[in-house]
Amino acid sequence: MKNLTMKAILASATIATIFFSFPVTALAAYPTVKISDSFYVDNSIKTVSVKKDERVEILKAYLETHKSPMVGNAKDFVEAADQYDLDWKLVASIAGVESTFGKHTPGGAATETFNAWGWGVYGNQALGFGSFKNGIYTVSRGLRENYVNKGYDTPEKMNRKYASSKTWGMKVNFFLGKIGTFESNFKSNNQNVAVEEKQFDVQTAGESAQPYKSMPLSTTS
Repeated sequence: MKNLTMKAILASATIATIFFSFPVTALAAYPTVKISDSFYVDNSIKTVSVKKDERVEILKAYLETHKSPMVGNAKDFVEAADQYDLDWKLVASIAGVESTFGKHTPGGAATETFNAWGWGVYGNQALGFGSFKNGIYTVSRGLRENYVNKGYDTPEKMNRKYASSKTWGMKVNFFLGKIGTFESNFKSNNQNVAVEEKQFDVQTAGESAQPYKSMPLSTTS
């Protein structure tokens, strides 16, 4: 009888410890499903509508009007511009001046260099990129580090370093204006905001959280 009483006391103490260690508000935050060693999510997966980046849609449509082989790189132009804090129309506009938006690149179809920007072209020498995407990011980074950061932050100023032609900056501005006008017309003709659906796991606890498991306490020896 004495042993049973001691076991009951120990069981009560254990329950009290667990209760006060896991307040009701904290327990509500613990998820039910462990999906990795680093975090936990609940059982639900929610689908939300996310606004598409309108700049990508606009640039893609504009490049299509020129039958550019870089139509599929519209997103790369925009994301590289954001990464290096440039006007999203700039690198595409330079491609318009240097290669008619990628249609006339050094080497041609036989030995495609994907260099639509005249980047590193001196006489018969020209840099080659593995893809248009690689070229977009290389040129965007180069413009940020070697031009904009050094004060050459407009096409006219860039002209002093970028090209020997004194009209190069004017031509870049021409395409900047053309894409800008196209953007205005596109927005007026496409009032409905394009959206895409994405699914997200609903995270309910951070990396340090551990799942709480309610275990029945036994009072038998």
